[in-house]
Amino acid sequence: MMKVLGWRRVFFVALSIAICPFIHSQNVIVESKIDSVEMYIGSQAKLTLEVTADSDANVAFPEYNDTIVTGLEVVGKSKLDTLFLNEGKRMTIARDYYVTSFDSAFFHIPGLKVLVDGREYLSKDMPLRVYRYPIDNADANDIRDISGIEKPDFVFTDWLPMSSFLLLTVVLVAVAVFLFIRYRDNKPIIKVIHVEPQLLPHEKAEKIIESIKERNLSHSSDPKDYYTSLTEALRVYISGRFGFSAMEMTSSEIVDKLLETNDKESLRQLQSLFTVADLVKFAKYVPMLNENDANLLSAVAFINKTKEEVKESEREKPHDVVIEEPRSKRQKRMLLAFIILAALIGMVFLVLSVREIRIMLF
Repeated sequence: MMKVLGWRRVFFVALSIAICPFIHSQNVIVESKIDSVEMYIGSQAKLTLEVTADSDANVAFPEYNDTIVTGLEVVGKSKLDTLFLNEGKRMTIARDYYVTSFDSAFFHIPGLKVLVDGREYLSKDMPLRVYRYPIDNADANDIRDISGIEKPDFVFTDWLPMSSFLLLTVVLVAVAVFLFIRYRDNKPIIKVIHVEPQLLPHEKAEKIIESIKERNLSHSSDPKDYYTSLTEALRVYISGRFGFSAMEMTSSEIVDKLLETNDKESLRQLQSLFTVADLVKFAKYVPMLNENDANLLSAVAFINKTKEEVKESEREKPHDVVIEEPRSKRQKRMLLAFIILAALIGMVFLVLSVREIRIMLF
């Protein structure tokens, strides 16, 4: 009895070893199909190969460099397309192969070979019929000789990209060369500053008084703005004309300073103007309109009486001043960076130009 049981155990173990590869192979499904079993010479057909296996399986698709079978050329293939199934436990991988033929024939495409975990699997065989294009021999016009090479018409837009790239290349190279020469020679930076001659003291004051007239401040409801602007014009004039800092002095200090160089009669009206201005600014005094006009005339009269005229030939003319500054290390580094950048961009445009030329000519 023990001997019989031992033989049975040996039999079942051997049977298990024999059927394990078969069970494993049932987990791998290899399918192939062709989108059309007939085509004309020079057309293309698409062969699709699909493999379904466990998601952790190592799947290797066939690689065709030129032909699948003699006369049937492989002109391209797609990337692998993977679809996971059963919550990621299974997967289906597909790849398309594009084939063509230039001979009319019937092709028997044998099963495509796939390796899954080192084991070989074959898809089903596929037929493909390639036909010649039908020609009506009765019509002699349908049979034509090979046409010669025709020169295409000149189209400006076709040459525009190449021309643009070449022009940009030339410009950038010229800029890079110019900057490199400047960098090598280490020439100073030249700045040109336009200088306008300063206005004379009475011209500055007259400019402020003109602004007062344009804004009609003498008839404003707030006399403080009017007298502030009017005394500012006088302070600007006195500072430039008599050479002391009237902008920082009080009204009485200005008058006392002017008495040292002018007679008391010429300053009487000016002193009255400063007194009214102080009353307006600090005591909220509101003068009459005619009083405002009179003070404006007094200011203009004092300026006209005491101003110093300068001959036109002696006046400073507008001119440009050229300043040369040595380059700093930072400026040199920036200049070198611009040179490298211009050269790199120029090289990029040169490559693009060559590519466009090859496309247009070849």
